[in-house]
Amino acid sequence: MLDVNDVTLAYGKSRVLEGVSFPTMTDGNLVGVLGPNGAGKSTFLRAVSGLSRYAGSIRLDGKEVSGLPHRDRTRLIGFMPQSPPILSGFVAYELVVSSCRAARPELTGAQVAQSAEQVFEQLELEDLAFRPLSQMSGGQRQLVGLAQILVRDPQVLLLDEPSSALDLKWQVTVFQILRRRLQARGGICLVALHDLNLAVRYCDLVAIMGKGRRIAFGPPSKALTTDVLKDAYDVSGRVETCSKGQPIVLVDGAENTDSTPDGMFKMVSGEK
Repeated sequence: MLDVNDVTLAYGKSRVLEGVSFPTMTDGNLVGVLGPNGAGKSTFLRAVSGLSRYAGSIRLDGKEVSGLPHRDRTRLIGFMPQSPPILSGFVAYELVVSSCRAARPELTGAQVAQSAEQVFEQLELEDLAFRPLSQMSGGQRQLVGLAQILVRDPQVLLLDEPSSALDLKWQVTVFQILRRRLQARGGICLVALHDLNLAVRYCDLVAIMGKGRRIAFGPPSKALTTDVLKDAYDVSGRVETCSKGQPIVLVDGAENTDSTPDGMFKMVSGEK
């Protein structure tokens, strides 16, 4: 179980989220962490992983994440940052095996090799196993980054935009793999993403953040209402049902075309 209560996150003196709480997330949950740029999605995942300081309480099975020894956090929680593994001369297999050895020192060499081979097969990366990262695309390196996390078999997966560099087939494939993994061995997976239709199709729950607070939480077909889309994203939109009975998010337009994404400069006449 993952409990998040009254959590406040900040960059220096600037608060990103304040007093955020969510209902308990339980075994088998795939949770989409949604919100506009600058909403605090990445910062929130880093806090859950124990890599960022926070005020309030984040508990995994009743234990405060910030109080867990480093070895326990590494074993229990797998965090995949948004940036894929950097270009280097290392081959994919070396990185995946090293990740497993670091988090699972109790495994024998044969067990580590078997786990790595299973993950490469699961992600259909056999052809890339012995290719240097310097010869891979951004999407291929992103899949290698996911393999580094899956091979460790953590209880909690924290994935920051795991499909951002992937084409349509691989976006869908990644979420199908995550669903199968949760069904087979349990655990909890939190995924920060911008694609709302991936969220409504594959996530059990969505946590929608923006403007320094929690905007909504619950099953995606119920949480992503017209009012929530307007509040979180400043757009006019709705959730409808397709011909196969699946929910789909439709966006009709931006509510305020003069707004500027967080972190960008707004250019006006005579101003730089």
